[in-house]
Amino acid sequence: MSKEENEARDAFEMVQDEYIQKFGEDSLDTVILMNPLTSDVKEIQEAAKRLRSAIKSGKPLPQANREIFEHIEF
Repeated sequence: MSKEENEARDAFEMVQDEYIQKFGEDSLDTVILMNPLTSDVKEIQEAAKRLRSAIKSGKPLPQANREIFEHIEF
């Protein structure tokens, strides 16, 4: 993993923690922010940006229907 990717992941994890503190422990359970298998630096940065925007607006990101989400394969 490159230094740039490590930095992007660290920044994402920090904003993810802020998001969970604001909206609750299960607030990201069925939210798809990026492909967990093939995410690159840009995709990680975009996911962090979406989380920051939701925090700033005070509106959580929409969650997918749990029944449908459980059938998604990555």
